[in-house]
Amino acid sequence: MEKEKASIRRATGKYVSVAFSTVLQSPEGKQKTVRIKTRIHYREKGEGPVLLLLHDAGQSSETFRQISSALAAEYRVITPDLPGHGYSGCPDMDYTTEDFSLFIEAFLKAMHIGEASIVAYGQSAAYAIDYCSYNRDSVRRLVLISPGSLRMQDFGSARYLGSFFGKWIVRRYQNPVYMRKQIEKAFFDKTALQEQDVRAYCKPYTRTEVQECVQMTVANFEDNKVAGQLGALELPILFMRGGEDVLSDTEAAEHYMQAATQPYEMVIRNCGAWIQLEKPGSVSAGILRFLQG
Repeated sequence: MEKEKASIRRATGKYVSVAFSTVLQSPEGKQKTVRIKTRIHYREKGEGPVLLLLHDAGQSSETFRQISSALAAEYRVITPDLPGHGYSGCPDMDYTTEDFSLFIEAFLKAMHIGEASIVAYGQSAAYAIDYCSYNRDSVRRLVLISPGSLRMQDFGSARYLGSFFGKWIVRRYQNPVYMRKQIEKAFFDKTALQEQDVRAYCKPYTRTEVQECVQMTVANFEDNKVAGQLGALELPILFMRGGEDVLSDTEAAEHYMQAATQPYEMVIRNCGAWIQLEKPGSVSAGILRFLQG
């Protein structure tokens, strides 16, 4: 599945090689430990304490395009494309929550980063929480934007990605007309959606291996350990959401917040699910206030 040439030609950021061991589940139910080695595409801005931005399943680092500059005024902002997404490599793994948690650890190690604050969107909230539970001393603060499973949303028929029709559905994501209709569901003010964001979202899906990896990422997502992990974290956590968000899994978000020991909440009015694109000024200001508070 691993293919690098296409991603290198189209990428505009930097690359770093990461390696970690994980468990691979065979169709027969057998498990084996495998060594994952892949190249990760990332963007970096600013200087100072590290702020790691993790995009949702099916997205890329482009989802933070409009807030990264404002955050970089105070922080060293690093936005990787998760494995199997954007212009990163597509290694042979199961794309589970544990796999992405191990990736976060390996990525920070490869970047020689010992401590960071994390902003995680959607499914990445569970990845970040799992990472924090095993690396409690390396995370200063945590921001979770609309946490929960993509397959519980109506976005792009994501709930059906694990079905027989999954391959056909995810192939449609490279079509800008189809993608615009789907992204508009995540906006309260649909005029705020920029064509640049639509194109950036579609482009990685021209890679067949990205289509396969995204399908696995959504289908294999589990967050059944989150409540217990959050309850054990003595960590300030900001929960952010749009006041008019009709797309996200609000039940999961409430479950996350109730389990946290030090929760803070910020609701951005007149805003849908993709708050970082629809209200970038309010989102970046809220994140900065929380991190510096």
